[in-house]
Amino acid sequence: DFCLSRGLGDVYKRQISNDALENRKSLSSIYETVNEMLAREVHAGIPEKRIVVGGFSMGGALALHTGYHLNKEISGVFALSAFLNNDSIVYESLDTNQSPNLPKLKAFHGER
Repeated sequence: DFCLSRGLGDVYKRQISNDALENRKSLSSIYETVNEMLAREVHAGIPEKRIVVGGFSMGGALALHTGYHLNKEISGVFALSAFLNNDSIVYESLDTNQSPNLPKLKAFHGER
């Protein structure tokens, strides 16, 4: 069942699970936008090795995808209160990535 959320409070009424499947088709269009943003920064003269991406909640998840699935040569990733689904393509990418120079990661998550 698909349900539109009317606000953050709605999220707490539903069960959130790491077992939910990623919508990879939807992610691919988001990747295009992220790649365009990064390309603009590089075109403006900022080396990829000086770029850090991050975010809170789903923004943090997108940052993890950016740094570890898209395999950008960025400097780092930070993720605040974010998670990846158990079947995340990020895990597949990390399993097949042979580079020892992955972006540095800072991840923070609170406690109840």
